[in-house]
Amino acid sequence: GAADLPRVRRIQASYAIQPLSRFLGTAAPAAPPPMDWPAPLGSAAMRTSPTFFAQLAFLLQFAPPPPGEGALRARLAQIGIVPGQPLAVATLPRATLQALQGGMADGQREIDQRRAALAGRSDTLFGSRDVLDNDYVARAAGSQSGLGTLSREEALSPRYDTDADGVSLDGSAQDYVVRFGKDALPPVHAFWSLSVYPLPGQAGVAEPIHRYQFDGSMLPQPRRDADGGLTLYLQHRTPGKDKQANWLPIPNGPFVAAMRYYWPAQALLDNHWTPPRVERASALHTTGALP
Repeated sequence: GAADLPRVRRIQASYAIQPLSRFLGTAAPAAPPPMDWPAPLGSAAMRTSPTFFAQLAFLLQFAPPPPGEGALRARLAQIGIVPGQPLAVATLPRATLQALQGGMADGQREIDQRRAALAGRSDTLFGSRDVLDNDYVARAAGSQSGLGTLSREEALSPRYDTDADGVSLDGSAQDYVVRFGKDALPPVHAFWSLSVYPLPGQAGVAEPIHRYQFDGSMLPQPRRDADGGLTLYLQHRTPGKDKQANWLPIPNGPFVAAMRYYWPAQALLDNHWTPPRVERASALHTTGALP
């Protein structure tokens, strides 16, 4: 809490970054030669433009092939993707360009199908090479969803692109709720959180109360329902002072939501706990189910 901040700031003030040579008391190494880095591609171009393969060839020089990937690198070399060697995309034959673009479209379709089949669960998309091995579709789907670093035993991160009725989330069109039943908060050994990200950029939401996520450490501050459950209000405008402690602001437009369960309990890992849904508040008002 706030009382811990002075102690945290003292710890932060003790941190310092210095070159390894200074720490060891040795001569500094020679500066590396300047690198002519290619301009980054936008997210759409990375999935559709053959220029992606030129950048791939450039970047692979910094990524020696791990065991078991030699055959893949040899296949890439057959179409001119050689680590550190320029690939002049503009001079490729028309048929080659069409094949590359067709392959990118097919690959993206397979990635989208894999993600759709998971129905919001993403625990099979992240983890070490020991976990994912050469499942490149899973690795690509995970990379497009977010930074993937933790195994499922460390964290689960289901993502919500749609509401409970399969309609894309949009804060300009709907208010939403996420409800946990009594004694049905996420079973975790560490903590859990719920975050929202505007589309397409997925940056933080600019909102008036400086609340960018809701997490279990906020309990018991939020108001509980009469039955002991917990209802979170996801909407662009405040739900009112009586519900503000349970309010997670969302953008005035399309967005995605993500739950994160850190150090999940076995019930989560074994799918024995039912995660909450993102439900439209209007539908719950109609049925009288909204607290």
